[in-house]
Amino acid sequence: MNIEYEILNPSGNITALVIKDYPREKYQEIANKIMKNNSKIEQVGFLKKYSDSIFRLEMAGLEFCGNASRAFACFLVKKKYVPTNNFQISVTGYDNLIDCKVEIKKKNFYSTINLNLMKKLDDLIQNLVLNKRKVSIINLPGISHLLLDQKIFKFDEKNCLEEAKNIISRLKLLQLPAVGVVWFDNNQINPVVYVKDIDSLFYENSCGSGSIAYGIYQSYLKNIEGTFKYDVIQKNKEVVEVEVGLKNKIITMVKLSGYTTFNLDNCNIK
Repeated sequence: MNIEYEILNPSGNITALVIKDYPREKYQEIANKIMKNNSKIEQVGFLKKYSDSIFRLEMAGLEFCGNASRAFACFLVKKKYVPTNNFQISVTGYDNLIDCKVEIKKKNFYSTINLNLMKKLDDLIQNLVLNKRKVSIINLPGISHLLLDQKIFKFDEKNCLEEAKNIISRLKLLQLPAVGVVWFDNNQINPVVYVKDIDSLFYENSCGSGSIAYGIYQSYLKNIEGTFKYDVIQKNKEVVEVEVGLKNKIITMVKLSGYTTFNLDNCNIK
């Protein structure tokens, strides 16, 4: 089996995009081979068709990934799979189509994905107890993120994988398809993400869905209506932009924006 893929780099969240069509039962095997071949790759997605005019991104663990989604949009424009810079895509973990806009800024690809969530805050945010303190988990479509303030919960980079897995287990979150533990300090996040189906655990350089969860959580804490923008600093110091709309305790809109760069050559493994 010759596996052809391209490497997409949305703000450091290195993603392999498999070009050839494979059945889902092969996803875990292929993802494991690719990530074993290149340790910098944090996740693997597969190019599919949703309809005659709409393309679909299927992640190896069938989770939702914000960074991979916006990188996928850039890929479709770069490779001329789509005839316009404004279009829709389908992504695993998210039931509705996602609006995309791709621009060229500073000679690089810059994309925005718009999730028309229309979800009540009470349906997105669940309060749990960790070490006798209340914490919040943001249950996005296709992935959940536990938000931990580093002023209260110490972040230790050397032991963060073990600590995240321990927390996920203690809070009985292992049954979720994908779950992240996101330590934050002001607008900087340190995300560790576990994907159940492929049993992967990564301290990610950058996390789009974790940034979205952070933006929703901070908007929730404000307890006022409006549109809020956050420049979320990633582990690698790159910035991902999040915009959240809140009205009548309903998240009306979430936008995720950032740059994507590409590996110039296709990659192949057997």
